[in-house]
Amino acid sequence: MTFLNKWLGGNKNKGDVFPSPPPLRTEQTSSAKTGHRYVSGDKIADRYEVVKVLTGGMGVVYLCADHAKDGCPVALKTFKPKYLPDRAARDRFLREGTIWVGLGHHPNIVRAHRVERLAGGLEIYLVLEWVAQAENKEDASLRAWLQGGQTLPLDEALLFALHIARGMNHAVGKIPGLIHRDLKPENVLVGRDGSARVTDFGLSGVLVSLKEGIWRSDSSKSNFHRTQFTRGALGTPLYMSPEQWTKGASLDMRADIYAFGCILFEMLAGYRPVSGKSVQDLARAHKTGQVAELPDDLPLEVQVLIKGCMAVQADKRFQTWAGVEKAVMLVYRRVVKQDAPRVGKHEESSGQIEDIAAGWSYDAMGLSYHDIGRHDLAAGYFERVIWIARQAGDYALEGAGLSHLGATCLATGDVLGAIEFHEQHLIIARQIGDQGGESDALGNMGRAYRELGETNRALVCYEEQLELAQSINDHIREGQALSNLGSLSLRDGDTQEAMRAYKQALSIIWQTKDQVGEGRILADIGRVYAEQEDPRRAFQFYEQALDIAQKVGDRVGEGNVLGRLGKLHREEGDDQQALWFLINSLGVKQEIGDRLGEGQTLCDLGEIYLDAEETQQAIESYQTALTIARRTGNHSWTARILSRLGDMYSNLDESWRAIGFYRESLTIIKDENNLREEARLLHRLGNRYRANRDFFQARQAYREALSALAGQGGPFLEANIKFDFAIALTADNKLDDALTYATEAAEIFKKVGENKRAKKTRELIGEIKQRRRRWF
Repeated sequence: MTFLNKWLGGNKNKGDVFPSPPPLRTEQTSSAKTGHRYVSGDKIADRYEVVKVLTGGMGVVYLCADHAKDGCPVALKTFKPKYLPDRAARDRFLREGTIWVGLGHHPNIVRAHRVERLAGGLEIYLVLEWVAQAENKEDASLRAWLQGGQTLPLDEALLFALHIARGMNHAVGKIPGLIHRDLKPENVLVGRDGSARVTDFGLSGVLVSLKEGIWRSDSSKSNFHRTQFTRGALGTPLYMSPEQWTKGASLDMRADIYAFGCILFEMLAGYRPVSGKSVQDLARAHKTGQVAELPDDLPLEVQVLIKGCMAVQADKRFQTWAGVEKAVMLVYRRVVKQDAPRVGKHEESSGQIEDIAAGWSYDAMGLSYHDIGRHDLAAGYFERVIWIARQAGDYALEGAGLSHLGATCLATGDVLGAIEFHEQHLIIARQIGDQGGESDALGNMGRAYRELGETNRALVCYEEQLELAQSINDHIREGQALSNLGSLSLRDGDTQEAMRAYKQALSIIWQTKDQVGEGRILADIGRVYAEQEDPRRAFQFYEQALDIAQKVGDRVGEGNVLGRLGKLHREEGDDQQALWFLINSLGVKQEIGDRLGEGQTLCDLGEIYLDAEETQQAIESYQTALTIARRTGNHSWTARILSRLGDMYSNLDESWRAIGFYRESLTIIKDENNLREEARLLHRLGNRYRANRDFFQARQAYREALSALAGQGGPFLEANIKFDFAIALTADNKLDDALTYATEAAEIFKKVGENKRAKKTRELIGEIKQRRRRWF
């Protein structure tokens, strides 16, 4: 029987493998508000004043006045807040943004000005051109012109068709191979200037079914005009080409040309080319060419044009948008008896200005992918940002790209690569006088150095970050710096200082309404309480942090909190709940590519396997974690895993194996000149030698540990080493030295506020004094 089955009751159904998690506590410690929707009069990011709100499916569009551009009208497109944790929703939205921004400017395409990532990644917007509807129209869509079976005058219909063809011809010229997949009257906007514009690139409407995983269409007639999954295909049933109904069929621009023919048909006939009582009826009509008859009074040239677009076999349709545009112009000249209007004037991509704007959008999209753990995609965007910036000579954009690429490196375990990119960002920030960027670079370098165990260098970076943030009165960066300092104090065992820094950071973050940052600091406070052996409060803060992370879609934070809850449950003796949280943490970290986090969780699972006396599975977990660490090239993390293996064999009372792993880890740490980590490992070695009653080796290890720690700070670690040294000296009957070290340890514990440890040390001092009296 496997370990999981043994723990969880043997033969259970697949869906019942893991126990349910404990219910979240109701006590509130968070200020997070999720599911926020803006209404008319609100301001988004203190810039975009909402004038009107449009909703549908999973999407929402805010029509706004942009006060940074003298009230210029814009449309902010996003998805509803409740879908923020849905990775698929974000992924499709970001792909739409990539396509749309890449199209640049054309008079027959709704322009995507940029992508904005606001509120710490909780709000992502496509900032679009606001197309104001023509007079006496319900909205700007072409559908509003066709209500009630209304037809358009021949010249107007052909003009709109020409606009659509020109817009699509521009799009495929900008992005070869582009397929819209959802051309329909609802996705063509007609402005007051009489120009039709193609909109809604990227099939955002398809998100309607993603959350539930539905891969079947809604066969109700009321949904025939909506974008759907249709037997695995994408599109709107009334306008889908024959090949779109075949799952796995190869598609190209000719599928869009078919939909274009359907639109032109409807504009001139007043009814759609296909009809039916079910989606199956529509599919049959499209695939067999059983379409309605065109009005007899339509000129033959127009009928030929429409049939040339709607041929059942793609090879018999117009093959390119350029061909369609040319054909429409020819028909217009013959039918309307005058040349078709030329392409309206528009700003061609000037190169530098347009490219820089696109660069900032790509940076926002990269960050958004980073938010959901798609680090591979994020890195590609940041590399594109850096290339654009260097071509254009824009140092601010280059610095942003370097900073965010460094963050992605750190998330995937490439710590040295992260430091290199952050150092380049720091140089640029100082050159251009960007103090905010300088603060970010210092904080990011500090995190990388902390990951390497170089706490002194990390401390210098964090202190400079805090000083700089305070000097420019930047509260968000001040909170980040305090949080970083808290993490460093916690790593050194100074829980009092860590708590002070975290609470100060939390009070700042509450003011800035950074929900992601709030959730992560709540988790850090929970960790402090766990270190202080206060599990009730630790659970309270962890669970609140988990609630925020899941609501706002912070997968990185979610994975970390699940892991911490697992460790805490194990410490409280509940291995079943620990197992549930750790396996779910492992799943999240594997999903988002957090290789170092994956290794950490595998080690934590190894400890549970040991508790269950599943030694082989424990060894496999640790060895897998070690393989991950070595593949990432992160020597510091490799040393930590080796140390954890040493801990495992210590728990198994296989002292010499434990000592072997400790020594291998120590070799790596010494090569990196990481004195604080060296002290920690020597401390563990001393404890293992003491357990073997090899007091000579134990004394040597403890002395080396204290020597390595000298001048490095870390009073809590120093006190712990002296406490264990005193125990070893007592067991070896070297009572005078034992009393000296125990007394020094007690004083340090008292000074740093570790009262429980101080009490335990005083008990040891009492025992040493009793032994001395017996000796004398």
